[in-house]
Amino acid sequence: MKKLKPWEIDRTLERIREEYDHYIVHFHQTPARKKAFEERWRLALSQGRDMTLFLGVEVQVVKELVLEAQRTLEAAPQAPLRVKKPQSYADRVIEELRKRIQGYPALGLPDHPEKSPDVDRLYGTLDWFSRQAWPHLWTLLKSKDPSPALVSLDQEIASLVSWNGQLPKELDAYVHLYQSAAPSSQIAKAQNRCLWLGSAFFHRCADLLAGSLERSPDAWSLERPKKEETELVRRTLGLVKKILDDFRLKDLKPRQE
Repeated sequence: MKKLKPWEIDRTLERIREEYDHYIVHFHQTPARKKAFEERWRLALSQGRDMTLFLGVEVQVVKELVLEAQRTLEAAPQAPLRVKKPQSYADRVIEELRKRIQGYPALGLPDHPEKSPDVDRLYGTLDWFSRQAWPHLWTLLKSKDPSPALVSLDQEIASLVSWNGQLPKELDAYVHLYQSAAPSSQIAKAQNRCLWLGSAFFHRCADLLAGSLERSPDAWSLERPKKEETELVRRTLGLVKKILDDFRLKDLKPRQE
């Protein structure tokens, strides 16, 4: 087997993580398998193992997991048309999700049977957040608790919203796939990638707000005139956590660098 170059190792690692995210979101699995992979990865690094061999095996492991989940899904018995099929756990989860996100604004992606309401409303929520909440937070945090993480988050949200009528890159690719009748597997991966990116932003935002409140107590005292500023940060933190909960994204966290 040809030895991987450093950039090839990074690319393969990201590919494996994306496959695990697809496995978690598309097949309604827990993050346990992905966490186990991350543990194996850290152990392999500490032991100085051959990354080419290690990643080659891990690519096959996650591929087999996805294939097994797909086979299980396809092998599920179909009820006769005359009989109403009992609602599965996955169906109940999806129905509950739809109800919980009904009050969030949709971005208005082009209609299509393959369009995900989850993606449409998550990015509608991101668009609303970027206009109504983020500018106030940015101004406040820049003066009270500036940090590289704040600048990075500002750049991140800019990459997730539309500019001059142009959808963000990953979302545009997703829309193109479902409008061009691409294979369902490709559409599902693009959909899950969009969900992961939106989830990653809100997780980082929650971490930033919580960390700022904990790290800079003097800046966020409850004495006037700082009380209103403190409450704004706390209310926004509560809102972000609720978004993650309502969209069932609490377990879809970004990788810790």
